[in-house]
Amino acid sequence: MTPKIPTILIADDEKNLTKIMRKFCEREGYAVHIANSGKEAIGILEEYPCHIAFLDLNMPGYSGFEVLEKGLAIRPDCYFILMTAQDSMENTIEAMKKGAYDYLSKPFDIEEVKFLIEKVMKLLDLKERVEELRTEIVGDSKENLIVGKSAKMRELFKTIGRVAASDTTVLLLGESGTGKELVAKSIHYYSSRVGKPFIKVNCAAIPSGILESELFGHKRGSFSGAYGTSPGKFQSAEGGTIFLDEIGELEYSLQGKLLRALQEKEIETVGESRARRIDVRIITATNKDLKEEVASKRFRDDLYYRLNIFPILIPPLRERKEDIPILANHFVNKFREEMDLATRHITDGAMKVLMRNSWPGNVRELENVILRGMLLKRSEFLSEEDVDLAVEVKEGAGGVVSFEDAVREVALQFVEEGNNDVFMKLTERFESSLIQAVMTKTGLNQSKAAEILGISRNTLRKKLEEKE
Repeated sequence: MTPKIPTILIADDEKNLTKIMRKFCEREGYAVHIANSGKEAIGILEEYPCHIAFLDLNMPGYSGFEVLEKGLAIRPDCYFILMTAQDSMENTIEAMKKGAYDYLSKPFDIEEVKFLIEKVMKLLDLKERVEELRTEIVGDSKENLIVGKSAKMRELFKTIGRVAASDTTVLLLGESGTGKELVAKSIHYYSSRVGKPFIKVNCAAIPSGILESELFGHKRGSFSGAYGTSPGKFQSAEGGTIFLDEIGELEYSLQGKLLRALQEKEIETVGESRARRIDVRIITATNKDLKEEVASKRFRDDLYYRLNIFPILIPPLRERKEDIPILANHFVNKFREEMDLATRHITDGAMKVLMRNSWPGNVRELENVILRGMLLKRSEFLSEEDVDLAVEVKEGAGGVVSFEDAVREVALQFVEEGNNDVFMKLTERFESSLIQAVMTKTGLNQSKAAEILGISRNTLRKKLEEKE
């Protein structure tokens, strides 16, 4: 399924080297173009769809680095491999930073060339197969779309692309509502496991007494109430990805079993003595400080190090506010299509209100605000008055309101909505915002946050669990 005749560019002013490489590549069945200068290499890339380009670092005209940068703009799907006799750490790092696929130090053996070409051919074949599978599940793409164009989100997209190409374990970190599940789905969606199951397990939502059988399965009669045999989530995810959300809530007795699944690629079903081999990628997520959990002996250190191989921090919405307009419009379009609602546009006034809010509940909170406004308004424009915020911010001197005014605004809003328990609702709303603010300030460190708030750590944990 790779290209019928893969095309290779060899750009080097050493004619003896290009002759040897050309002879080998043509013997292997590849189409070959030779360039003796950087300018000539650019011309070939502009004219021919090359799949691999070997570039000498020091060529007349443009250097290998310059050809690499221009070439990536012309042929972003081409795999560029730099060659040089001036081998150094700086050159290698610079090449990879600029987007080179690999780096060859002269003199090199033709077997090294063969190895790299074969690696690229396998990648091209894999890309084609993944694209074919992806076209079969396009209905999933809108549902799992991650929206954003800020610098932080562009970096996140790059990270997703890098980690999706491997099978390594991933730990997603971030506040509640930042979109950890969407990131997990995207990693699965852009990986070679795309056609296989994606299974989500919320470790905090399943009672501890049944979580083991939910994860690893059980045999009939293995415990009271086990009237049938269940394969469990790991076996259901065979060949695909299992996403363990709220991994910090996994009870200590089960952490060893998860460690075995990671290290040995095998699980033990409840009621069975033999181990079962599994082929499952594991992605986990938490909004807890796992280092602190390890220090407090609530989380195994060996499991933490296994999970923390590739951590990805998902930024909160307040750190990427330039994404709010595109997110808000995305949600308007989404709900208009899904629920046949009338709203098509957000007024400038409403957008200003959205931009001013701190969004302690992140993207999930923004989505809920847009949906509520659309359900209540049912007209073409979503105005400032329709946007229901946790703390409504009115325009004033410098756009700042006093705490008393903010409380008054929200209280009046509750009264207008016909609520009787205004005191409790108001207290819960501000308590949630206060806890979120302190947790963010302390980098999700519960001990420090509890100390600042003047409450016990257990009380804070309970309130965070209630908020989830």
